[in-house]
Amino acid sequence: RIDIKMTGVKVVVPKASGLDPEKFMEEKRKWVLKNYREMQDILADLPERTFEEGESFPYQGEEHEIKYSEVDQVTVKNREIHIPEEAVESKSPGDVLEDFLREKARQDIKSVIEKYSNEIEADYDKLYIRNQKTKWGSCSGKNNLSYNFRLIMAPSDVLEYVVVHELVHLEEPKHSKAFWRRLSDLLPEYQKSKDWLKKNQMELVLREEDIF
Repeated sequence: RIDIKMTGVKVVVPKASGLDPEKFMEEKRKWVLKNYREMQDILADLPERTFEEGESFPYQGEEHEIKYSEVDQVTVKNREIHIPEEAVESKSPGDVLEDFLREKARQDIKSVIEKYSNEIEADYDKLYIRNQKTKWGSCSGKNNLSYNFRLIMAPSDVLEYVVVHELVHLEEPKHSKAFWRRLSDLLPEYQKSKDWLKKNQMELVLREEDIF
């Protein structure tokens, strides 16, 4: 297979196949170039975040202004994210904000799971909130669910799409026709959220190391 990621292009060939990676790449040259250029266009939108006061930051699909305030914990109101002044004296504002986003993501993701608990005919084992570089969510063979905390920066319908996508994998492990049919039954408009995520994924980057 050919993987096109933020860091470059990689060809993966089974040892026993006898396939020449360079020849394989050349055969798929047009496809590789097309997708690589699309990836570079996406990377061009990578935001430069400093977490300084007054900076705009996405939260639940809307831009919010960062404020340093005399509050006890990170607070969101009136399209503003208030970060405790005392907290940034011991930790970077980015770290303080990440702690808040992780906890809020866990709450919202669990709410979506609960919403569909009677629809999904399988149970998950454990729930993990992570910061995967290349995935927004995953479902392991042991029925463990993992979600990227940065989904909380996206619109709620996008977060819901990713959560439900992995829930459906509890029933249909592979991306089969049955999988997409089931997802469509639960979320008829899922394609809109899927397209939004592909187009706007750079908006959901907290730091450059999130993707590199």
